[in-house]
Amino acid sequence: MHNFVILIDRLYTLDGSEKTIGGIQTYLTALAKVIFTNFGVKPFIYQSGSRDFTIEQAHYIVRGIDTGGKVNPKQTFNALNKEQVANNTLLIWGSDQYSLPNRDFKAINIQHGIGFDTEAMHSPAKRMLVNAGLTWLYKGLQRYKAIKIFENTSAAVCVDYNFLNWYRTFRSSNQISENVFVIPNFTDIPEEPVNKNNELISIVFARRFVQRRGVDIAVKLAKELIEKYPNVEFYFAGDGPQRKEVEQLVNESSRIFLTKFKSDESISFHRDFSIAIVPSVGSEGTSLSLLEAMASNCAVVASNVGGMTNIILNNFNGSLIPPTFDSFYNELCSLIEDKSKLAMYQKNGYETAKASFCKANWEREWVKVINSVLT
Repeated sequence: MHNFVILIDRLYTLDGSEKTIGGIQTYLTALAKVIFTNFGVKPFIYQSGSRDFTIEQAHYIVRGIDTGGKVNPKQTFNALNKEQVANNTLLIWGSDQYSLPNRDFKAINIQHGIGFDTEAMHSPAKRMLVNAGLTWLYKGLQRYKAIKIFENTSAAVCVDYNFLNWYRTFRSSNQISENVFVIPNFTDIPEEPVNKNNELISIVFARRFVQRRGVDIAVKLAKELIEKYPNVEFYFAGDGPQRKEVEQLVNESSRIFLTKFKSDESISFHRDFSIAIVPSVGSEGTSLSLLEAMASNCAVVASNVGGMTNIILNNFNGSLIPPTFDSFYNELCSLIEDKSKLAMYQKNGYETAKASFCKANWEREWVKVINSVLT
Protein backbone atom coordinates (compact mmCIF):
# COMPACT_ATOMS: atom_id res chain seq x y z
CA MET A 1 0.00 0.00 0.00
CA HIS A 2 1.21 3.49 -0.86
CA ASN A 3 1.23 6.59 1.26
CA PHE A 4 0.15 9.88 -0.26
CA VAL A 5 1.47 13.31 0.65
CA ILE A 6 0.30 16.71 -0.58
CA LEU A 7 2.57 19.69 0.11
CA ILE A 8 1.19 23.24 -0.01
CA ASP A 9 1.90 26.60 1.64
CA ARG A 10 -1.08 26.33 3.96
CA LEU A 11 -4.43 24.63 4.15
CA TYR A 12 -4.94 25.86 7.71
CA THR A 13 -3.71 29.11 9.21
CA LEU A 14 -0.05 29.00 10.22
CA ASP A 15 -1.00 28.35 13.85
CA GLY A 16 -3.42 25.58 12.82
CA SER A 17 -6.41 27.32 14.40
CA GLU A 18 -8.73 27.38 11.38
CA LYS A 19 -9.00 26.31 7.76
CA THR A 20 -8.19 28.91 5.13
CA ILE A 21 -10.40 29.70 2.13
CA GLY A 22 -9.40 29.68 -1.53
CA GLY A 23 -9.63 27.85 -4.82
CA ILE A 24 -6.48 25.78 -4.27
CA GLN A 25 -7.68 24.80 -0.78
CA THR A 26 -11.00 23.64 -2.27
CA TYR A 27 -9.14 21.73 -4.97
CA LEU A 28 -6.76 19.95 -2.60
CA THR A 29 -9.37 18.89 -0.05
CA ALA A 30 -11.42 17.43 -2.93
CA LEU A 31 -8.30 15.63 -4.19
CA ALA A 32 -7.64 14.25 -0.69
CA LYS A 33 -11.14 12.77 -0.69
CA VAL A 34 -10.50 11.17 -4.11
CA ILE A 35 -7.35 9.53 -2.74
CA PHE A 36 -9.07 8.33 0.43
CA THR A 37 -12.09 6.96 -1.45
CA ASN A 38 -10.17 5.19 -4.22
CA PHE A 39 -6.93 4.12 -2.51
CA GLY A 40 -8.11 3.53 1.05
CA VAL A 41 -5.62 5.75 2.88
CA LYS A 42 -5.77 9.24 4.30
CA PRO A 43 -3.23 11.48 2.56
CA PHE A 44 -1.03 13.73 4.67
CA ILE A 45 -1.16 17.42 3.79
CA TYR A 46 2.09 19.08 4.83
CA GLN A 47 2.15 22.84 5.30
CA SER A 48 4.21 25.62 6.87
CA GLY A 49 3.32 26.73 10.38
CA SER A 50 4.20 28.82 13.40
CA ARG A 51 4.35 25.59 15.41
CA ASP A 52 4.21 21.85 14.84
CA PHE A 53 0.66 20.52 14.79
CA THR A 54 -1.42 17.60 13.49
CA ILE A 55 -5.10 17.88 12.55
CA GLU A 56 -7.02 14.77 11.45
CA GLN A 57 -10.10 15.17 9.30
CA ALA A 58 -12.41 12.65 7.65
CA HIS A 59 -10.34 12.30 4.46
CA TYR A 60 -6.89 13.69 5.27
CA ILE A 61 -4.37 14.52 7.99
CA VAL A 62 -2.76 17.95 8.13
CA ARG A 63 0.86 18.13 9.34
CA GLY A 64 1.90 21.63 10.26
CA ILE A 65 5.68 22.08 10.35
CA ASP A 66 7.21 24.81 12.48
CA THR A 67 8.86 27.09 9.91
CA GLY A 68 8.98 30.13 12.15
CA GLY A 69 5.58 31.39 11.04
CA LYS A 70 6.68 31.95 7.43
CA VAL A 71 5.84 29.97 4.32
CA ASN A 72 8.94 27.85 3.70
CA PRO A 73 8.40 24.94 1.26
CA LYS A 74 12.01 23.79 1.53
CA GLN A 75 11.84 23.47 5.31
CA THR A 76 8.47 21.75 5.07
CA PHE A 77 9.84 19.32 2.50
CA ASN A 78 12.87 18.54 4.67
CA ALA A 79 10.54 17.57 7.53
CA LEU A 80 8.46 15.46 5.15
CA ASN A 81 11.61 13.77 3.94
CA LYS A 82 12.42 12.67 7.47
CA GLU A 83 8.93 11.40 8.24
CA GLN A 84 7.87 9.62 5.04
CA VAL A 85 9.32 6.52 3.38
CA ALA A 86 10.32 7.67 -0.10
CA ASN A 87 9.88 4.39 -1.97
CA ASN A 88 6.38 3.97 -0.59
CA THR A 89 5.10 7.54 -0.95
CA LEU A 90 3.58 9.51 -3.81
CA LEU A 91 4.24 13.22 -3.30
CA ILE A 92 1.82 15.70 -4.88
CA TRP A 93 2.96 19.31 -4.93
CA GLY A 94 -0.29 21.21 -4.34
CA SER A 95 1.02 23.99 -6.58
CA ASP A 96 4.08 23.89 -8.79
CA GLN A 97 4.95 27.29 -7.30
CA TYR A 98 6.11 25.48 -4.16
CA SER A 99 7.72 22.46 -5.77
CA LEU A 100 11.36 21.48 -5.40
CA PRO A 101 13.48 19.08 -7.44
CA ASN A 102 13.95 15.72 -5.74
CA ARG A 103 14.99 12.22 -6.77
CA ASP A 104 13.62 10.30 -3.81
CA PHE A 105 9.84 10.47 -4.23
CA LYS A 106 7.56 9.69 -7.10
CA ALA A 107 5.99 13.10 -7.52
CA ILE A 108 3.27 15.02 -9.39
CA ASN A 109 3.18 18.78 -9.89
CA ILE A 110 -0.16 20.59 -10.11
CA GLN A 111 -0.04 23.62 -12.41
CA HIS A 112 -3.04 25.85 -11.62
CA GLY A 113 -2.87 28.13 -14.65
CA ILE A 114 -0.62 30.85 -15.97
CA GLY A 115 -0.06 33.34 -13.18
CA PHE A 116 2.69 35.28 -14.93
CA ASP A 117 0.58 37.07 -17.57
CA THR A 118 0.45 40.09 -15.27
CA GLU A 119 3.26 41.85 -13.44
CA ALA A 120 3.48 40.96 -9.76
CA MET A 121 4.58 44.29 -8.31
CA HIS A 122 4.75 43.38 -4.64
CA SER A 123 8.54 43.61 -4.28
CA PRO A 124 10.85 46.64 -4.75
CA ALA A 125 13.08 44.74 -7.18
CA LYS A 126 10.16 43.90 -9.47
CA ARG A 127 8.83 47.47 -9.38
CA MET A 128 12.31 48.76 -10.18
CA LEU A 129 12.64 46.55 -13.27
CA VAL A 130 9.23 47.55 -14.64
CA ASN A 131 9.65 51.25 -13.85
CA ALA A 132 13.07 51.21 -15.52
CA GLY A 133 11.52 50.01 -18.78
CA LEU A 134 12.84 46.49 -18.33
CA THR A 135 9.46 44.77 -18.36
CA TRP A 136 10.77 42.48 -21.11
CA LEU A 137 13.51 41.27 -18.77
CA TYR A 138 11.12 40.84 -15.85
CA LYS A 139 8.68 38.83 -17.94
CA GLY A 140 11.52 36.74 -19.33
CA LEU A 141 12.60 35.85 -15.82
CA GLN A 142 9.00 35.02 -14.88
CA ARG A 143 8.69 32.59 -17.75
CA TYR A 144 12.07 31.01 -17.13
CA LYS A 145 11.05 30.36 -13.52
CA ALA A 146 7.66 28.96 -14.61
CA ILE A 147 9.34 26.38 -16.84
CA LYS A 148 11.95 25.39 -14.26
CA ILE A 149 9.49 24.77 -11.42
CA PHE A 150 7.07 22.94 -13.72
CA GLU A 151 9.88 20.54 -14.63
CA ASN A 152 10.76 19.75 -11.01
CA THR A 153 8.76 16.53 -11.44
CA SER A 154 8.46 14.07 -14.31
CA ALA A 155 4.65 14.01 -13.96
CA ALA A 156 2.33 17.01 -13.89
CA VAL A 157 -1.34 17.90 -14.01
CA CYS A 158 -2.41 21.17 -15.66
CA VAL A 159 -5.87 22.62 -15.06
CA ASP A 160 -6.09 24.02 -18.60
CA TYR A 161 -4.62 23.70 -22.09
CA ASN A 162 -3.52 27.32 -22.05
CA PHE A 163 -0.41 26.52 -20.00
CA LEU A 164 0.40 23.30 -21.86
CA ASN A 165 0.24 25.00 -25.27
CA TRP A 166 2.43 27.86 -24.00
CA TYR A 167 4.91 25.34 -22.56
CA ARG A 168 5.07 23.53 -25.90
CA THR A 169 6.42 26.67 -27.56
CA PHE A 170 9.55 26.42 -25.37
CA ARG A 171 10.24 22.70 -25.61
CA SER A 172 10.57 20.24 -28.46
CA SER A 173 8.16 17.33 -28.45
CA ASN A 174 10.82 14.88 -27.23
CA GLN A 175 11.55 17.11 -24.22
CA ILE A 176 7.97 16.99 -22.92
CA SER A 177 7.20 14.18 -20.51
CA GLU A 178 4.51 11.70 -21.49
CA ASN A 179 3.23 12.17 -17.95
CA VAL A 180 1.91 15.71 -18.50
CA PHE A 181 -1.86 15.60 -18.19
CA VAL A 182 -4.68 18.14 -18.45
CA ILE A 183 -7.55 17.79 -15.98
CA PRO A 184 -9.79 20.88 -16.04
CA ASN A 185 -11.25 22.12 -12.79
CA PHE A 186 -14.64 20.91 -11.63
CA THR A 187 -17.95 21.83 -10.11
CA ASP A 188 -20.80 20.08 -8.36
CA ILE A 189 -23.88 19.89 -10.57
CA PRO A 190 -27.50 20.29 -9.40
CA GLU A 191 -29.64 17.35 -10.52
CA GLU A 192 -31.96 19.74 -12.35
CA PRO A 193 -31.25 23.20 -13.76
CA VAL A 194 -32.48 26.12 -11.68
CA ASN A 195 -35.49 27.94 -13.14
CA LYS A 196 -35.05 31.72 -13.36
CA ASN A 197 -37.66 34.22 -14.52
CA ASN A 198 -35.13 37.01 -15.20
CA GLU A 199 -37.60 39.81 -14.53
CA LEU A 200 -35.32 41.16 -11.83
CA ILE A 201 -31.77 40.92 -13.19
CA SER A 202 -29.37 40.14 -10.37
CA ILE A 203 -25.67 40.29 -11.23
CA VAL A 204 -22.94 38.85 -8.99
CA PHE A 205 -19.19 39.38 -8.76
CA ALA A 206 -17.99 36.50 -6.56
CA ARG A 207 -14.24 36.99 -6.54
CA ARG A 208 -11.53 38.26 -4.25
CA PHE A 209 -11.52 42.06 -4.13
CA VAL A 210 -8.16 42.63 -5.85
CA GLN A 211 -7.21 44.37 -9.06
CA ARG A 212 -6.18 41.25 -10.97
CA ARG A 213 -9.64 39.73 -10.36
CA GLY A 214 -11.24 42.78 -11.96
CA VAL A 215 -12.84 44.36 -8.90
CA ASP A 216 -12.15 47.84 -10.34
CA ILE A 217 -14.15 46.91 -13.43
CA ALA A 218 -16.94 45.44 -11.29
CA VAL A 219 -17.22 48.56 -9.12
CA LYS A 220 -17.64 50.80 -12.16
CA LEU A 221 -20.11 48.37 -13.74
CA ALA A 222 -22.28 48.34 -10.63
CA LYS A 223 -22.51 52.15 -10.61
CA GLU A 224 -23.40 52.46 -14.28
CA LEU A 225 -25.81 49.53 -14.59
CA ILE A 226 -27.80 50.41 -11.48
CA GLU A 227 -28.22 53.93 -12.79
CA LYS A 228 -29.32 52.78 -16.26
CA TYR A 229 -31.65 49.88 -15.40
CA PRO A 230 -34.30 49.99 -12.63
CA ASN A 231 -34.67 46.17 -12.70
CA VAL A 232 -30.99 45.43 -11.96
CA GLU A 233 -29.36 44.52 -8.65
CA PHE A 234 -25.61 44.05 -8.19
CA TYR A 235 -23.94 41.85 -5.56
CA PHE A 236 -20.31 41.67 -4.44
CA ALA A 237 -19.53 38.36 -2.72
CA GLY A 238 -16.14 38.06 -1.10
CA ASP A 239 -13.45 40.05 0.63
CA GLY A 240 -10.04 41.53 -0.03
CA PRO A 241 -7.83 44.59 0.17
CA GLN A 242 -10.22 46.74 -1.92
CA ARG A 243 -13.20 46.03 0.34
CA LYS A 244 -13.53 49.69 1.36
CA GLU A 245 -14.28 50.71 -2.23
CA VAL A 246 -17.04 48.11 -2.35
CA GLU A 247 -18.44 49.14 1.02
CA GLN A 248 -18.57 52.78 -0.06
CA LEU A 249 -20.52 51.77 -3.16
CA VAL A 250 -22.95 49.67 -1.12
CA ASN A 251 -23.61 52.60 1.20
CA GLU A 252 -24.51 54.80 -1.76
CA SER A 253 -27.15 52.52 -3.33
CA SER A 254 -30.08 50.43 -2.13
CA ARG A 255 -29.57 48.01 -5.04
CA ILE A 256 -25.90 47.19 -4.53
CA PHE A 257 -25.08 44.60 -1.87
CA LEU A 258 -22.08 43.08 -0.11
CA THR A 259 -22.31 39.45 0.96
CA LYS A 260 -20.25 36.28 1.30
CA PHE A 261 -20.62 32.50 1.29
CA LYS A 262 -18.65 29.40 2.21
CA SER A 263 -16.90 27.53 -0.58
CA ASP A 264 -19.14 24.48 -0.16
CA GLU A 265 -22.23 26.70 -0.50
CA SER A 266 -21.33 28.12 -3.92
CA ILE A 267 -23.96 26.25 -5.93
CA SER A 268 -26.84 27.15 -3.61
CA PHE A 269 -25.55 30.74 -3.40
CA HIS A 270 -25.48 31.24 -7.17
CA ARG A 271 -29.04 29.93 -7.57
CA ASP A 272 -30.40 33.41 -6.85
CA PHE A 273 -28.55 35.26 -9.62
CA SER A 274 -29.24 35.83 -13.31
CA ILE A 275 -25.71 36.76 -14.40
CA ALA A 276 -22.22 36.13 -12.99
CA ILE A 277 -19.24 38.17 -14.16
CA VAL A 278 -15.59 37.08 -14.09
CA PRO A 279 -13.60 40.15 -15.26
CA SER A 280 -10.14 38.89 -14.31
CA VAL A 281 -7.26 40.73 -15.97
CA GLY A 282 -4.87 37.80 -15.54
CA SER A 283 -3.76 34.77 -13.55
CA GLU A 284 -6.68 32.42 -14.26
CA GLY A 285 -6.95 28.68 -14.86
CA THR A 286 -10.27 26.94 -15.47
CA SER A 287 -11.93 29.15 -12.89
CA LEU A 288 -13.88 27.36 -10.16
CA SER A 289 -16.16 30.36 -9.66
CA LEU A 290 -16.95 30.48 -13.38
CA LEU A 291 -17.84 26.78 -13.44
CA GLU A 292 -19.94 27.01 -10.28
CA ALA A 293 -21.90 29.91 -11.76
CA MET A 294 -22.55 27.96 -14.97
CA ALA A 295 -23.69 24.91 -12.99
CA SER A 296 -26.14 27.17 -11.19
CA ASN A 297 -27.71 28.42 -14.43
CA CYS A 298 -26.14 31.84 -14.29
CA ALA A 299 -25.41 33.45 -17.62
CA VAL A 300 -21.68 34.13 -17.50
CA VAL A 301 -19.64 37.00 -18.89
CA ALA A 302 -15.92 36.30 -18.57
CA SER A 303 -12.70 37.90 -19.75
CA ASN A 304 -10.75 36.12 -22.47
CA VAL A 305 -7.96 35.28 -20.04
CA GLY A 306 -6.15 32.03 -19.26
CA GLY A 307 -8.05 28.80 -18.88
CA MET A 308 -11.46 30.46 -19.11
CA THR A 309 -10.93 30.27 -22.86
CA ASN A 310 -11.14 26.46 -22.45
CA ILE A 311 -14.63 26.76 -20.94
CA ILE A 312 -16.58 29.44 -22.81
CA LEU A 313 -17.63 29.29 -26.46
CA ASN A 314 -18.44 32.90 -27.15
CA ASN A 315 -22.12 33.57 -27.90
CA PHE A 316 -23.07 29.97 -27.05
CA ASN A 317 -22.61 29.24 -23.35
CA GLY A 318 -21.46 32.71 -22.30
CA SER A 319 -19.57 35.77 -23.43
CA LEU A 320 -15.78 35.80 -23.72
CA ILE A 321 -14.52 39.37 -23.99
CA PRO A 322 -11.48 41.58 -23.24
CA PRO A 323 -11.00 42.54 -19.58
CA THR A 324 -12.10 46.16 -19.99
CA PHE A 325 -14.98 48.18 -18.59
CA ASP A 326 -16.40 49.03 -22.02
CA SER A 327 -16.44 45.38 -23.15
CA PHE A 328 -18.23 44.20 -20.01
CA TYR A 329 -20.64 47.13 -19.96
CA ASN A 330 -21.74 46.63 -23.57
CA GLU A 331 -22.12 42.87 -23.15
CA LEU A 332 -24.10 43.15 -19.92
CA CYS A 333 -26.42 45.74 -21.47
CA SER A 334 -27.01 43.30 -24.34
CA LEU A 335 -27.89 40.48 -21.94
CA ILE A 336 -30.15 42.64 -19.78
CA GLU A 337 -32.10 43.81 -22.83
CA ASP A 338 -32.20 40.48 -24.70
CA LYS A 339 -33.99 37.91 -22.51
CA SER A 340 -33.72 35.15 -25.13
CA LYS A 341 -29.94 35.49 -25.24
CA LEU A 342 -29.83 35.54 -21.44
CA ALA A 343 -31.91 32.34 -21.23
CA MET A 344 -29.74 30.63 -23.89
CA TYR A 345 -26.56 31.39 -21.94
CA GLN A 346 -28.12 30.05 -18.74
CA LYS A 347 -29.27 26.82 -20.38
CA ASN A 348 -26.11 26.14 -22.38
CA GLY A 349 -23.85 27.05 -19.46
CA TYR A 350 -25.54 24.45 -17.27
CA GLU A 351 -25.32 21.78 -19.98
CA THR A 352 -21.62 22.54 -20.56
CA ALA A 353 -20.77 22.27 -16.88
CA LYS A 354 -22.75 19.04 -16.53
CA ALA A 355 -21.21 17.34 -19.57
CA SER A 356 -17.59 18.44 -19.34
CA PHE A 357 -16.75 19.86 -15.92
CA CYS A 358 -18.63 17.79 -13.36
CA LYS A 359 -16.73 16.58 -10.32
CA ALA A 360 -17.21 12.90 -11.25
CA ASN A 361 -15.22 13.42 -14.48
CA TRP A 362 -12.46 15.19 -12.56
CA GLU A 363 -12.26 12.40 -9.98
CA ARG A 364 -12.01 9.66 -12.62
CA GLU A 365 -9.21 11.47 -14.45
CA TRP A 366 -7.22 11.95 -11.26
CA VAL A 367 -7.48 8.24 -10.41
CA LYS A 368 -6.13 7.42 -13.88
CA VAL A 369 -3.20 9.79 -13.44
CA ILE A 370 -2.29 8.46 -10.00
CA ASN A 371 -2.42 4.85 -11.21
CA SER A 372 -0.24 5.66 -14.20
CA VAL A 373 2.41 7.32 -12.02
CA LEU A 374 2.41 4.52 -9.44
CA THR A 375 2.82 1.73 -11.99
